[in-house]
Amino acid sequence: MAKKIDHASITEHARITQAILSNAFLNEFDRTHSLFQESFGDEGGYRIYKALCIGSFSWQPHMVNDYAKMVAFPIFFDLLDLHVDKRFGCANSYFGAKAEIIKNKIDLSLISDVFLLELYVFCTKLRNKMLHHNIAYEDGGLSYGADNIRVDRFRIINELIYQYVAYGFEGRPWYNQNAMLFFLDFLIGGGGALSDKINSLEDFTRLSTTLERRRCSVHNKYRYVPGDYILDFIFVHAGALYDLSNSECQFRVAHPDPEEKIVMGGCYYFIEMEGKYYLFPSELVIKEREVKFSDLSPWVYELKK
Repeated sequence: MAKKIDHASITEHARITQAILSNAFLNEFDRTHSLFQESFGDEGGYRIYKALCIGSFSWQPHMVNDYAKMVAFPIFFDLLDLHVDKRFGCANSYFGAKAEIIKNKIDLSLISDVFLLELYVFCTKLRNKMLHHNIAYEDGGLSYGADNIRVDRFRIINELIYQYVAYGFEGRPWYNQNAMLFFLDFLIGGGGALSDKINSLEDFTRLSTTLERRRCSVHNKYRYVPGDYILDFIFVHAGALYDLSNSECQFRVAHPDPEEKIVMGGCYYFIEMEGKYYLFPSELVIKEREVKFSDLSPWVYELKK
């Protein structure tokens, strides 16, 4: 007879695991990616709002090394596995059986459920190969079976897991959802059900694969209004990016006009406009240079109390 699942113990184990990850591995007290703070209460309290998104999590100093993140992956996976156990009641099942349980119980019409299935299947395969040491180090990466992955990608994997389990998918700002979808699709190499879902999304924006995204500010020479082009408030002149010490600078060859307006990838912007907040990636403007502030409605950032 199968042992009865102790849901309370699973919940407690998940709570402890998340607490360890958020304090011993991640640095939740770092404010590098804070968006703003809001006062509340009568005693000078305030609430800090952070990006809480892949590429914007801060790590403890001892976790900066890519190999440290690789070694930590099984613990991050445990958090995901506990989430699956809690949601589907399948703690006594093997990983392969759990994947089938997820597939049979989720709503495949929901992109959030497809995301969970694809994330779990990807992570279980990698975790099993690592657990049984069925891996090989090759050129700064790991090969496992017919697949391979660069060691620095473990930051993406760990942050995807943490973001999904700790903060969820549904109800999150589109900036966060868009990033989660893009990076998982990037990890699994495209194709399959998730890619089909993504390709049907009108507002989806593909991002650069930089591991650390930077918060940047719009130009403050004058105030923007909804009808303004975002490009005019975030560009840098091409000439500012020339390598003057290199007469064969490839960027200069590709962009010979020093006055050309260039938008840098790997950045995000947080703005307030007409009483609403918006959080959007620089790649939105790279994709469509004529996008205006009035087009930002999908990227609205609503405060969660």
